[in-house]
Amino acid sequence: MTVGIDPYKVGRLKSDLDKFADKRIRRAHAFVLNGAAMAAQKKIRSGLDRSLDHPTPFTKRGIITDKADLNGAGPVAT
Repeated sequence: MTVGIDPYKVGRLKSDLDKFADKRIRRAHAFVLNGAAMAAQKKIRSGLDRSLDHPTPFTKRGIITDKADLNGAGPVAT
């Protein structure tokens, strides 16, 4: 009995696994960055209450964060 391995299929499997892992890593990075940005945004907004005398909702909404995306392209102004 002989077992043969097709090098083309092994190379394609490696390529597919690399693409899958790369996408998962980018998604994990975006998730962590978005969580950190939202936590910072909350802290800054709550700090406005302590440092400013009766900040208006308009002032509080001025503290914004842009979410990270999977492609790493960053925010785009529209």
